[in-house]
Amino acid sequence: MIRVGITGNMGSGKSLVCSIFEKLGISVFQADKVAAALYNKAEVRIKLERQFGNGFFDEKGMLNKVKLAEKIFSDQEALRFVEELIHPLVRQSFSEWTEALSNNPYVLYEAAILIETGHYKLMDKLIYVAANEELRFERIRERDSFSPNQIRNRMSKQWPDEQKIHLADFVINNNQELLLIPQVLDIHQNLIKSNTGY
Repeated sequence: MIRVGITGNMGSGKSLVCSIFEKLGISVFQADKVAAALYNKAEVRIKLERQFGNGFFDEKGMLNKVKLAEKIFSDQEALRFVEELIHPLVRQSFSEWTEALSNNPYVLYEAAILIETGHYKLMDKLIYVAANEELRFERIRERDSFSPNQIRNRMSKQWPDEQKIHLADFVINNNQELLLIPQVLDIHQNLIKSNTGY
């Protein structure tokens, strides 16, 4: 089984691309959703409260995601602490998840900062979903309730496309210039061929 990372900057359309792969019967591990769920585990909550205080969780023990996001996007040390806490747990979850899928030709590991964390090096192949900055900004603005400044701030934390594209085995153009489905089908067939030799 081939482990394929799929990434792209905020608003690039990773989720849409992954949904096409899922229609082809390919299993997708959504690392960011798994990470979000981990914040509400007792062991993680205790470490976060020890580091940042208890104002980041409500009376039911649920994380205030907006407050934590504000903290880590404005404080590099806080971001590093959270990454070092969460990322190993996500990798462990992925490892356990793939065990049940060993007969699949390939699986996808979707994550927003796959390259920035260096985790892409643990993948066999890498797909990068690219889109220009203004288009990504408009997609985020329509999708989320962030202010323009918050969007720009978050976008600035990710490396630009030019810095990441050369690391990818496959690049999907989601600038509305090319149809997505043929691009996905081409990569799918290439990965199947890589795994089976046919």
